[in-house]
Amino acid sequence: MAAFLGARVTLVGPFGGKIGRAAAVMLRDEGIAVRSVDVAGSNGAYVHDRRGGERAQIAEMRPARLDRHEVDDLLDALLTEGMRRGTVALTGLPDGEVFDPALYGTVVRDLAANGVEIIADVAGAPLKAIDQGIGVLKISHEEMVADGYATDGSWSAIAAGMDRLIDRARDIVVSCAARGTLARFDGKF
Repeated sequence: MAAFLGARVTLVGPFGGKIGRAAAVMLRDEGIAVRSVDVAGSNGAYVHDRRGGERAQIAEMRPARLDRHEVDDLLDALLTEGMRRGTVALTGLPDGEVFDPALYGTVVRDLAANGVEIIADVAGAPLKAIDQGIGVLKISHEEMVADGYATDGSWSAIAAGMDRLIDRARDIVVSCAARGTLARFDGKF
């Protein structure tokens, strides 16, 4: 989306196998610079059929777990590009299957210590690994409930959950597809 809006974007990530190589080419074709961390395993992929209006998964290939050296290379690339650009948009991965979610805490802590503005769309284990340093956190109301930050999907429970996250992020945006968005900027709703 940032590239579509005219921002210069560099995507940092692990790319491996035929899927990784194809993804890197498609990203570059869309005008997105890619800082590829070459890995031995393959990126994951899935195929969905949406012809019936609903998403039906036809096939899935799980991504390979990165080894210790690949994780070090990824961390180096993230920190280098983050400090070079000054702003990082950080996204999460499910289940910690590609690398230990504790890496998120390290990345955010190191980037924030170097004055990098961090925009994060994370939940679950990646968010729990971050104790401070996010500038703007985007999270869905379902993720807030699932992760125990909110007791239910009501606006009052979501607002209370945002209070629980304020140590991790300066500003918080909670999306709720059916009802809109609740945001807290500089401590104000």
